[in-house]
Amino acid sequence: MKVCGKIFLFIPLDVDDVRCALKSDPDRLLEIRERYADVVSGPYLDARHWATLICNGEIPDAEIYAAIDHSYDCVVRRLTVKQRATLTAEG
Repeated sequence: MKVCGKIFLFIPLDVDDVRCALKSDPDRLLEIRERYADVVSGPYLDARHWATLICNGEIPDAEIYAAIDHSYDCVVRRLTVKQRATLTAEG
């Protein structure tokens, strides 16, 4: 998924289990990796800023939703003022 052309979430369709790759702050990634074994580095992604969450029940749904929101926020923070204004205007 993208916001203003910037990717904040990958959902691979070529795997057997449900997983998603999310962008995050390095400190938050370290914290979540320590808590859950199902948070792993994704292939072809910078492990300092991206993590893959395997959604098989170990990670609570609320934690997954929070991680998606955080990923979106990380990308929006780096947008230009003009790009952020278009998000506000679109509602």
